[in-house]
Amino acid sequence: MSGGHVSGMVRPGLSAERVLGRGHGRANGRRLVGVSRNPRHRAAWTGEVQNDAVSDAEDEFDIPSTEDAPGPGASVRGFLWAVRHVGLPAMLKTGRALQKMYHDQTESEEDAPRNVTLNDRSRRIAHLAQSLARSGREDDNAVAEIQAAARNHRDDLRVAALYARQDGLHHESPVKNRTHRLLQAALNDTAVAPPDAADRARLELVARFENLPEDGQWAELVSREPRLAELEGDIRSGRAAHFMPSEELQDELRSGFKGLPDDHRRALTDWAAAAEVGRQRLEALVGPEAATDDALMHTTSALESAWGYLSSI
Repeated sequence: MSGGHVSGMVRPGLSAERVLGRGHGRANGRRLVGVSRNPRHRAAWTGEVQNDAVSDAEDEFDIPSTEDAPGPGASVRGFLWAVRHVGLPAMLKTGRALQKMYHDQTESEEDAPRNVTLNDRSRRIAHLAQSLARSGREDDNAVAEIQAAARNHRDDLRVAALYARQDGLHHESPVKNRTHRLLQAALNDTAVAPPDAADRARLELVARFENLPEDGQWAELVSREPRLAELEGDIRSGRAAHFMPSEELQDELRSGFKGLPDDHRRALTDWAAAAEVGRQRLEALVGPEAATDDALMHTTSALESAWGYLSSI
């Protein structure tokens, strides 16, 4: 397999077991309730989130850090454990499936893919492009650095470019947009193209929105979609589930879901099911899958802002 170990972005649904999962877990293709790329919203989760911090640079695309990766000894031990408990034939079958899944991505031209799997090399390429973008680099030397990192592994470069477009955030964030344009230039061996008119307009719209205070953002969203106020009212009145479990359950969850008493586990599972209904109701009104022609209401930024606000109720 090109580039070594394949790892993917885990995309579970909203379940009780995931309440205290990774700070960058996602539900149905997006971030889980309460986890936002906006620092003002990100503090909603506890537990493992506190121990899973990443640098601002890595956070732009949720690229896993390599600093905490296990050493060779741990890799060997893990391999031997898997052989003993899973079996070599099953491991080889899984490996072939992952390899096929990885290389199938290289044919994708999606503008906003929801689940991109990286291997070690494509992760390094994506991380380099992102770091250059954060430094404001759009020059030919920056493109050459990315090409040198990719060497002759064009498939890994294509996957890194696909990853830069994940969830369509390259249409909303200046850094993500520059990362996307750097990788496209590296792929096509051209100079870095400027943002097109549509992206410039979307970037300006999102920037104005994100510069509003939190309550101002919510007021802006409600003015564009009044049904959001109905959802807020239902949550406040108890007709709809809160987007966060009770503080008591959050405290108990810090010791692990499996250690909860049965009645508390059932309560948390019931909450997760009810909160999932609220999630679906919210995402029908705002976000990439909302049935709206409003450019702002169709953004992930608007969805995360709404989710952050409702999670604080």
